[in-house]
Amino acid sequence: PLQQWVAPLLSCWQAVGIVNTHQDALTLHHQLQGQQSLLSLDGFWLGTNWQLNLNLDESAARQQGILQQQLRQQQLKQQLNQLTNEITPLLEQKQQLTAEI
Repeated sequence: PLQQWVAPLLSCWQAVGIVNTHQDALTLHHQLQGQQSLLSLDGFWLGTNWQLNLNLDESAARQQGILQQQLRQQQLKQQLNQLTNEITPLLEQKQQLTAEI
């Protein structure tokens, strides 16, 4: 019967919350735990560490993934540069203090 097919899927869908917009999903994203996810009415599905735009075809989704990866790499490079700029004077100070000892 239909119940045998629906029952196993029901538990999967109980971990999916529905929100109005992608922005609402992003706002609540940090509260997700485990296998929980959010589905927005404007076509986005977010999990704890993933995001899917259901409005895109496969090719566009791949392209968006590449762009997101490039943006993340740029962010990481900026963070690395910032941390390098912060640590360089500290390392120089350490060398100077070590030389004085």
